Amino acid sequence: MSKSRSTARNIFWGLANKIVLILLPFVVRTVLIYRLGIEYAGITGLFTSILNILNITELGFGSAVAFAMYKPIAEHDDVKICALIGFLKNCYRAIGAIIALVGLCLIPALPVLVHGGYPSGVNITFVYVAMLSGIVLGYFMYGYKRTILIANMRDDVRSKANMIALASEYTLQIVLVWIFCDYYLYVLVIPVGALLENLIINWGANRLYPDYRSRGSLDAPARAALVRRVKGLVLQKLGSVVLTSADAVIVSAFLGLTILGQYQNYYYIFMACNSFMIVIVNAIIPAVGNSLIKDDEEANFEQFLTFNFLYNWVTTWIAICILCLIQPFMRLWMGAELMLPDYFALVFSVYFYCFKWCDMVFVYLEAGGLWWKAKLVPMIAAILNIVLSLVLVSVMGLVGVLVATIACVLLVYDVGNSKIVLSHLFPHCRPLRVFARQQGVHFACSVFVASVTYFCCTLLPVGGVMRAVLDLALLLVLPNAILVLFYAKTKNFKAAHDLIVRTISRKAGM
Repeated sequence: MSKSRSTARNIFWGLANKIVLILLPFVVRTVLIYRLGIEYAGITGLFTSILNILNITELGFGSAVAFAMYKPIAEHDDVKICALIGFLKNCYRAIGAIIALVGLCLIPALPVLVHGGYPSGVNITFVYVAMLSGIVLGYFMYGYKRTILIANMRDDVRSKANMIALASEYTLQIVLVWIFCDYYLYVLVIPVGALLENLIINWGANRLYPDYRSRGSLDAPARAALVRRVKGLVLQKLGSVVLTSADAVIVSAFLGLTILGQYQNYYYIFMACNSFMIVIVNAIIPAVGNSLIKDDEEANFEQFLTFNFLYNWVTTWIAICILCLIQPFMRLWMGAELMLPDYFALVFSVYFYCFKWCDMVFVYLEAGGLWWKAKLVPMIAAILNIVLSLVLVSVMGLVGVLVATIACVLLVYDVGNSKIVLSHLFPHCRPLRVFARQQGVHFACSVFVASVTYFCCTLLPVGGVMRAVLDLALLLVLPNAILVLFYAKTKNFKAAHDLIVRTISRKAGM
């Protein structure tokens, strides 16, 4: 199967997965807040952020082994593939034990992380351990088999498993909270969902790749090379997660669960939009990894610029939608009493744009296995983010936490990774100059388009449902029309147009 066809299939099922898993958590959060209170949503968000940091190690081993599988899969070297699977399986067992131990050691610190206390009827230790068990369970079951699917460009199977398991989990949570108003039943469903997902992943991997089993062992040089990649990738992922998850912990510790719950209502919109972008990223990475092995430097650089152009187009449009729609949506969803001030619409729009506009650099870092070379960048950004957030939260409140994160992403994370990745992968193409010019032009265009669109939205005279319909129609047409007019005669636009046409033609010819 062609790379473009596999990528298109992965994107399709990934988007289907995200649509289901954005709508259902939205309902879950709504029911939780209205039936139990905003503080319960805050507790869930706080513990989720803590566990995201603990769970970061998995991303290192899984991604590193997937990268190591690209070549033996292309060469049909089943012995090497099975040895890699065995290595990953053993690593997962050890990681699961470490996460469980470290997670349990954090229990005494939990009350300190909740400013102003928490609902009196909640045993936060029980809640935390139930959520921790949902994370640990996959390491002792079949979590390692996700890597088999990802490396073989069958992320659609993983998406289907995730969709079925989490849809079942969320539906059960909605029913239990609505009927019984019991927070403990809500959290006990989490490990059940993890169990179901692992069983489906195991079934799908065994059905598609029955010859891929955990057997054999890696030789010493291969093991050393893999461990080196893992170290670099763990630092990359740890820095990325701390950039976001630490914010929730700081907000809870300094501002309390109510402010954290309000912040996470807005952050939920960010994550919903980000989820769609992640689908594109995850689908592209295996195809890019294959291209970096097979194609020459110039062809890969042109492909990078085309992907980056398309991705930033989507990023700009979503950021504009956030700017224009997030406050009306919050008023409809949560009511005026749980809304943040109007200027947070601009803050979260900028937050989203800054987080996503250099994502294509991350794609090529991941596909090219450059984690070790860029290992210090995310850690520097993460440490600086924590320091700035602790300083600014006392001066500016919630805005200070977000401003600190935006500054660290732009000035450290994006600049550092771009220089390392582009210089290493495309040393003969003047990549930094070309990329900086492309990003600068797109940023200026994005600011202009956002300003015009927001101004036009404020001119709409009607309110209520009709206003929402007009806003959506305007946002669908106006920003994209201006971007087409601006880019229509550029090389990037023509290359992106050709890529889309080829992909659609191949999809239609399946």
